[in-house]
Amino acid sequence: MSGDPAYRQESKIGPRDADFGVRMAGVEDLVRINDENRHRGWSARWSSHDALRSEVAAGSTAILCPLFRNGGLLAESQSYRCHVFFASSRENRGLVSLIDVGKGTFENLREANSIENLTRVVRLLMDSYELTPLG
Repeated sequence: MSGDPAYRQESKIGPRDADFGVRMAGVEDLVRINDENRHRGWSARWSSHDALRSEVAAGSTAILCPLFRNGGLLAESQSYRCHVFFASSRENRGLVSLIDVGKGTFENLREANSIENLTRVVRLLMDSYELTPLG
C-alpha cells in the first residue's frame, strides 16, 4: 500500500563500520540517555532515575559501544543498541548491560580515543571479570 510508513531495518554494527566507536558517559549522561529512551519509548533502559543511580557508582564513567542500529520508522530518530559497561555501586566490580542510545546523543559523547581513556576502558573491562583457575 502506498500509505504504509517506511521502516529502517535493524542491522549489526561491525568494528570497521563508520558508526562503530567507544564512547564514555558519566552518570548524568546516563540519566539524560535514560530520559531520551523513556520519551521516545525505547525499551533498553533503566526503569527509573533511582534505579540507575542506585546501580551505577557515583562519579564513575561508563563505556558505551554500539552493537546494533535499531530498526523502526524512517521518520523517527535513529538509535543504537549499545553495550554499557559500568562500575556497580553495590558490588566491587563492573557490570555490563544493553541500553538504547540516540545516534546524535551517542555521537556527542566523549570518544575513548586517547591513551588515558583507553586505559580506563581496559581497566573497567578487567574489573568486570573474576579471575578463575583454568580446568
